[in-house]
Amino acid sequence: MADLQGPAIRGPFFASLDDREGTLAALRSFDGFELALRARADRLLAGRYDLLGHRDLSFGEPVDWWLDPIAGVRAPGVHWSRIRYLDPAVVGDHKLVWELGRHQALVTLGQAWWCTGDDRYAARCARLLDGWLDANPPKRGIHWASSLEISFRAIAWVWVLALLGDALPVGTRRRMLAHLAVSGRHVERYLSTWFSPNTHLTGEALGLFVLGTALPQCRDAGRWRARGLEILLEWLPRHVRPDGTYVEQSTWYHRYTTDFCLHFLILAERAGIAVRDRVRPALEGLLDVLAWITRPDGTMPLIGDDDGGRLLFLDETTAHATRTPLAVGAALLGRADFAA
Repeated sequence: MADLQGPAIRGPFFASLDDREGTLAALRSFDGFELALRARADRLLAGRYDLLGHRDLSFGEPVDWWLDPIAGVRAPGVHWSRIRYLDPAVVGDHKLVWELGRHQALVTLGQAWWCTGDDRYAARCARLLDGWLDANPPKRGIHWASSLEISFRAIAWVWVLALLGDALPVGTRRRMLAHLAVSGRHVERYLSTWFSPNTHLTGEALGLFVLGTALPQCRDAGRWRARGLEILLEWLPRHVRPDGTYVEQSTWYHRYTTDFCLHFLILAERAGIAVRDRVRPALEGLLDVLAWITRPDGTMPLIGDDDGGRLLFLDETTAHATRTPLAVGAALLGRADFAA
């Protein structure tokens, strides 16, 4: 169980959130930044979601977290192990339902509040979180059927807690921390070591590392961080070939893995963990290839398998845009050519 007293984020996290004034000044130097962010967040206030190429999806009010609104099918509310999530007759499109459950929309609401101070965004985020917690108790429902989805949601929640802080009701924050404690234990137990040891396994490891680093008050935080660190340091070099290409030969999963590496290295260095020499070869190779395949419009060609998702949507670019990870890589590794 987590220690539920005091601030939620007690460990190191991203430095830009520590300097609100400076970060906002930098963001506002980009024309239209705040208007675009508000526009995205206002659509969420209205209950309109853009997911996996679908626009203006509605999941009802309050949100029905188990619904595929296109197929009109609702996943059963039974133990996660009993749900045939690959059967569309049972759950509809499980990827669409899971995409909503990644809670990346909540990060957008958190960004909008952090940048504007408009309490409507914090209030909407709190209502969605409370509704989620009511509808998805531990181990029940489709959102517990994938450790990767649980990890992505956990990472999103850490961002929400970091962005909103005391703007979320204390009761909501306490429920989130308790839920995250269960989530971390679930992911740790059901890692994709044998099922899908690719972006599933490294995404799950990143979730454990983020939870263990940002939430040291959780009883199991030290073990989560160590396990996530161990997996990432073992598997990332195995997933990236010497020429910098990702082993699945998919540009989409190449981008996923690049985002994982960036998130991991930034947070590890914030935590004082010396991993740069071990992570840099893989990360630099991934970024080199990403730079080579980026087209003049800032997007990459879609080659091989893709699922349409991303670790986080912290910017307003399309899902297959590459300039954001390249810019972050340029700053992190001192490679100005990545941002050229």
